[in-house]
Amino acid sequence: EETFRTPGYPSFIALARLISGGSYFTTTLLQIFLIFTSGILIWRIGDMIFSSRTGMVASLVYMANSLVFASSLIIMSETLFVFLLVLGVYLSLKLKIESSWHMPVWIGLIFAFATYVRPIGILALPLFLAPLLVLEIPAKRVFLYALIVSVVSIGATVPWMIRNKEVSGVFSFSSLPASNLAFYYISDFMASKEGTSVDYQRQVIEKATGVTFPTQAKDLSYSPILMAYEYTILKQNFFAYARYHAVASWPFPLSSYFAAANDIYHRAVGKPVVFQSTWRSLSSGDWRAVAMSFVNPPWKFTDRFFRLTLFTLFFIGLWLHRKSRAMWVCLFSILYLMFLVGPLAQARFALPAIPFIALIAAAGLDIIPQWKKQKPLLSLRAQHDKVMG
Repeated sequence: EETFRTPGYPSFIALARLISGGSYFTTTLLQIFLIFTSGILIWRIGDMIFSSRTGMVASLVYMANSLVFASSLIIMSETLFVFLLVLGVYLSLKLKIESSWHMPVWIGLIFAFATYVRPIGILALPLFLAPLLVLEIPAKRVFLYALIVSVVSIGATVPWMIRNKEVSGVFSFSSLPASNLAFYYISDFMASKEGTSVDYQRQVIEKATGVTFPTQAKDLSYSPILMAYEYTILKQNFFAYARYHAVASWPFPLSSYFAAANDIYHRAVGKPVVFQSTWRSLSSGDWRAVAMSFVNPPWKFTDRFFRLTLFTLFFIGLWLHRKSRAMWVCLFSILYLMFLVGPLAQARFALPAIPFIALIAAAGLDIIPQWKKQKPLLSLRAQHDKVMG
C-alpha cells in the first residue's frame, strides 16, 4: 500500500482524465487555468496589503515566470499546491472584511487539501496561519480564527493517518518527512562533513538502520526506525547541522528559474540535461566556471539580469515597507518555505515562495516617485469602508 504519496494530486489528475475521457491534456489545461487564477488572486492579495498597482505587478511577475508555466505543462503537483496556498491566503485576508464563521472552516479545508496534494504541508501550519497576523481585528478574534483553521486543517488529515495506521501500523500522514530527512538531508550533511559521497552515506544509513533506499524508506512502517536514527545524528551534530541546513537553504530563492524550466523541458522530451551549478563551482573555488556561468549559454546573462533586478527591488521593498506587518508575513513565508526545503533547495521547490517574492519586489517599485505619487486604485478595504459608511 502507498504511504509515501498522498491522494490529493492523483485525485486531481483522475478527475481531469475523467472529464476528458482519459487524456492528460486536460490536466495541463487545468493547470494553466490555475496559473491565471493564482495570478488574479495574487493581484487581489497585493491590493489588500499594499495597493492594487503593486498587486498587478506581482501578478504579472508570477505569471511571466518561465518556471511557473513549465511546471504547469507536466504532471507535477506544484501548480495545484501554489493555487491552494494563494487561495487560502486570499480568504484569510478577507476575514478582516467578511468575518463570517464559516470562512475559517473553508480556509482550514483548503489548507488540508493542499496538504493532501503535497504531504510536506503537514509541517506547514505556521505558514498557513501567518496571514492571520495581518488582520486588523481584535487579537482574541485572530486567535479564535487561528484555532479553527488549525483544528480543521489538522483534523481533515486524520482519516488518512488512520488509513496509514491500518496498512502500516504507524499513525502518521506520510513517510516523506522521515525518508527525506535520512536519505537526502542527513546523507548530504554527513557527506559534506566527512568529505565522502552522498551515495556512500546512504549506504551507511542503510547499514545502520537496515532500511534500504528508496523502496523501504518510502514505506511508513520503517519510518520509526529512520526517525530514531535521525534523532541520534541530529542530537550529536545539532549546531553543525543547523549551520549546514541554513547555508544549504540559500539557493532556494536564488536559483535560476529559467534553468529549472529548461531542465523540466528537456526531461519532458527525453533529452539529456547538462547542468553545472554555479553554487558548486563557487564552493569549489572554480572562479573561471563561475565567471563563464554568467554568459554561457547566452540566455544566462538575461536570466541573471532579471534575477538581479527582481531581488534589488525585493530588498528595496523590504526597506520601504519595513514597518508593515504584511511585509514581514511575506518574508516569514519565504523563509519558512526555505527552511522546509533545506538542502533540497532549488528553483522547482521555490515555486510556492514566488508569489511572496513577487509581492515584495513589486512593493519595491514604490521607490519611484512618479509611481508612488500616482493616485492608487480603490483598495478592497476602501471599497468596504465606502459601502459601510
